[in-house]
Amino acid sequence: MVSVEVQPNYSLELTLMPSFTLSLFRKRRNGYVKIAGRSRGAFLWQEGNEVLCRGCSYKELIYWTGVWFRDYKAVDDLSERLIEMYSGVGLSINPYDYDLMFIPIYLSRNTDYHTNVLRWSRKIFSKARSWGEILRMDLSAMGRSFQLRQLKNAMLEYDKSVRPYIDSGADILRRKLLSIKYVGPKTADAYLLFTGKDLSAIPIDRHFRRMLEKLGLYLSFTTPEKKYCLKYRCIQCPRERICIRRIFSSVYRRMSGWIQTVFYIHDKLFCWRKKCSECRLRGMCTSKSP
Repeated sequence: MVSVEVQPNYSLELTLMPSFTLSLFRKRRNGYVKIAGRSRGAFLWQEGNEVLCRGCSYKELIYWTGVWFRDYKAVDDLSERLIEMYSGVGLSINPYDYDLMFIPIYLSRNTDYHTNVLRWSRKIFSKARSWGEILRMDLSAMGRSFQLRQLKNAMLEYDKSVRPYIDSGADILRRKLLSIKYVGPKTADAYLLFTGKDLSAIPIDRHFRRMLEKLGLYLSFTTPEKKYCLKYRCIQCPRERICIRRIFSSVYRRMSGWIQTVFYIHDKLFCWRKKCSECRLRGMCTSKSP
């Protein structure tokens, strides 16, 4: 068994909540058991100011629980407030199961992560222990969604286009991911972020866009477009001055991905539930309730 001390406000539950790492775990009693991939069967849990793991290494523990992340650096009022509110949230990544991480990330297109993706991916992982076994499955039997129907072909493309370049730089890997049919910038950036390949990668999802809109930030900028992302590196792209992905990551750098994850948490816990009166970002919000 291994353990690591965490700060008093750390929350394992909140840290895992926005992370695709969670899809390889299942909640059990007071913790989480790993159901697929490296160290399958490992059990994570929190006891006060400690997170512990039975069946995994120290490095696996700190990456999965996000406690390795220490790049909290306020560069403006927004980042200062987010650090104050969410410094107990780590950045949970999985730099070990690159192939398996692609599955829930690909399935997350145009659907709710906690409602559908976790259910689909856990169902798949409960029936197959490896990438090869999953490829031999009838994935359409897992459900009728277009995401499940398209998954096998995407996995075959991943084998050809991404796997040979898995140790390449983030720019190359991003373009290889984008070469897969139906993989757009959001999906590619989620893969780069949650496998630890690029902490500045920002999956521009609806939660991120909604938070920017509510905070009145970067409203004149545009989201990444696949045709440009396939052709150019960000620093060479003709849209670099108007692309929110490029601008945001230039400002917040290694903290960009962490901010995206806490935006997800904040939107889920406060904005969706209309808890404006309890929100500590209320003073910055342009759409707060009376």
